[in-house]
Amino acid sequence: MSYIGNTSTTQAFTSAVDFFNGNGSTTAFTLSRPVASVAQVQAVISNVPQKPGDAFTVSGNTITFTSAPPSGTQNIYVYYTSPITQVIAPGQNTVSPASLSTGAPSWDTSGNVTTTGTINNLTVGRGAGSVSTNTAVGASALAANTTGSSNTAVGNQALISNTTASGITAVGNQALSGSNTGNYNNAFGTSVLAANTSGTENNGFGFWALLSNTTGIDNSAFGEETLRANTTGSYNTAYGAYALRFNTTANSNTAVGYKAGYSQTTGGTYGSNTFIGSEAGRDSTTGDINTFVGAGSGYLVTTGARNTILGAYSGNQGGLDIRTASNYIVLSDGVGNPRQWWDNGIVRGGYLNSGLTFTDNFNSYITPGFYRADPTATNAPSAGNYWAVIVTGNASNVVTQLASPLQSSTLWVRSYNAAWSAWTQL
Repeated sequence: MSYIGNTSTTQAFTSAVDFFNGNGSTTAFTLSRPVASVAQVQAVISNVPQKPGDAFTVSGNTITFTSAPPSGTQNIYVYYTSPITQVIAPGQNTVSPASLSTGAPSWDTSGNVTTTGTINNLTVGRGAGSVSTNTAVGASALAANTTGSSNTAVGNQALISNTTASGITAVGNQALSGSNTGNYNNAFGTSVLAANTSGTENNGFGFWALLSNTTGIDNSAFGEETLRANTTGSYNTAYGAYALRFNTTANSNTAVGYKAGYSQTTGGTYGSNTFIGSEAGRDSTTGDINTFVGAGSGYLVTTGARNTILGAYSGNQGGLDIRTASNYIVLSDGVGNPRQWWDNGIVRGGYLNSGLTFTDNFNSYITPGFYRADPTATNAPSAGNYWAVIVTGNASNVVTQLASPLQSSTLWVRSYNAAWSAWTQL
């Protein structure tokens, strides 16, 4: 016959009756066999059956009456109504883990449980080496660990090849899965820092962030494929999807925004570029020490270096092309029109020093721009006037000054080349 549960056993019932002598004070009597319930016995006192549970209780081999039976010889008898129930209680410290199941956990006398196994086919434990401060969750997580400590690996093959490195957190499929020996790295996302070997103190968050990094240190990448191609570059910071995506060996770059610094590779001699804004510095490849701030700022600049752009100027806009040029400072408006720019410290366009006033010496003003001179200024075309002054040239050895008294149509001119020429009225 089919059944559910443990294998059935056959028990034979042998009837029995226990007799006791009452003395008017004793309430507990010892039975000849253990019972588990008052339903397994019937107690009778002076030929009067007693009500189970109310008139008496049982516990193991003891029957206890609510009131002491009166004195008499064998005036108490108990007969058994069902087979003996065996209660098995193992002694303390007699059950081992192997007695429970195959692959059971182990524990110590303080109740600390140690186990490595699977839960719904998910591997959980400390990883290889069984270092007490490690946590491994996922197939092959921390599979090769030997002495590395204080590591957390969550995900398929997370930290699979780590042996001695410590202080690492890897969360995600194949996160930090390479032959890593670098300490204090943090990887969150699929294949983040997957190729890392000895690089230390890197932080990667997002799909394939710092995917190819091997020995680079102190990099921070937040966003999908940020610093994905980086190998040995160090001290870089990338925030935003694809920021510094193709950087390989350049150091000390900062890119904030979608595709900011996207094409940067080796960063010239010094790296140290700063790109802030969506697609800022997008096409820059080998330029160094550039600072581009604004959405799309300098996104067409390729190899130009040491440039500073504030605003949306693209690098080739409004008649100004600095895609491969260096040492420019460009101020632009919100749509990228250059409003003022300097080339090697010389003002080349835009609104030049408008509204500046000087009171000392005309000879001192060789920087291109628009000025107003007070009557106290020396070396003027004539004394006692306010002057509108235009200065053009290279701010060095080729300079021309044009001066006109206020509210006058008279114009004076002179030039500088090693020395100032005399003023000439036009």
